[in-house]
Amino acid sequence: MAQIQDNTPAYRFIRSYLDILLRCSYRRMRFTGRERIPRQGAVILCSNHTNAMCDALMLLRADDRQKVFVARADMFRIPWLAKVCTFLKIMPIYRTRDGLGEVRHNDVIMDKAVQILADGVPFCIFPEGTHHASDGLLPLNKGIFRIAIQAAETLPADVPVYIVPMGIRYRDWFHLWDEVEVEISEPMDIRHLLREKGEEQTPAQLINTMREALTERLTTLAKRTPRPAVKHRGLRWTLLGLTAPLAAACAMATLPIWVGRLIVNKVVEDDAFRNTVQYGLQVLFFTLTLWTVIPFHWMLEEWLYQVRRLRPQA
Repeated sequence: MAQIQDNTPAYRFIRSYLDILLRCSYRRMRFTGRERIPRQGAVILCSNHTNAMCDALMLLRADDRQKVFVARADMFRIPWLAKVCTFLKIMPIYRTRDGLGEVRHNDVIMDKAVQILADGVPFCIFPEGTHHASDGLLPLNKGIFRIAIQAAETLPADVPVYIVPMGIRYRDWFHLWDEVEVEISEPMDIRHLLREKGEEQTPAQLINTMREALTERLTTLAKRTPRPAVKHRGLRWTLLGLTAPLAAACAMATLPIWVGRLIVNKVVEDDAFRNTVQYGLQVLFFTLTLWTVIPFHWMLEEWLYQVRRLRPQA
């Protein structure tokens, strides 16, 4: 029977295609610490969660392996969306707001997660439980620690179990064409923690210890540095004015993307979904036009980026 962690040719093709499009969507992407992700054992990747689906795409690019994710269960109530999520290797996870009866289904999800880890496939989770376009970190849920402990108790003793904290730092949460940095921290060795603290702490205390350690790591990783000041503002404004006709021509060439963005931004109330929607529109439009509009898109995005940088609120 097919499992969600099975690596299929169709998935490999789509994943590679989405990776390329993601790289085309950001002005600058930088990953540091990729060598810290263990290549052996049970690996749980986690990060702060500020930018909806784009965060998952960043985790996916952390290394070349396929990965399985969890996402809020209400997405799976729409049949076609549930099929898409399953194809993209995303499983549902239930939150308290879904009702206590639904949360009980998480026991099955935990078992599946451990099986995925047993097969050597990294498992990805956002322990805050929801996205938020803001600095700082929301309280972490217990699910990630329950999975890690269950994996350590279930898998053979010679299989290491790790939680790998990652920090995703976007310069701009609401525009794709900007800068993003992903920093990968040293992995947390769960078996070592269990040996060190397991005998002196209750299960609840142990989870709190792990939560405090991960919160400290993620808080540090998620901290953004101030954007450098812009120099020669007058000259830059002059150049933008001179190149405005070119930007207008590029806007006409990529009109469906911009019209789609304006419509969706009016309809979608959650601003943190803006980048996800923009990325989805680009995937659709670039595919339909066989990527012929990419140069026009890049030129317009760079022009708008420079305008945002020169505005006082930027």
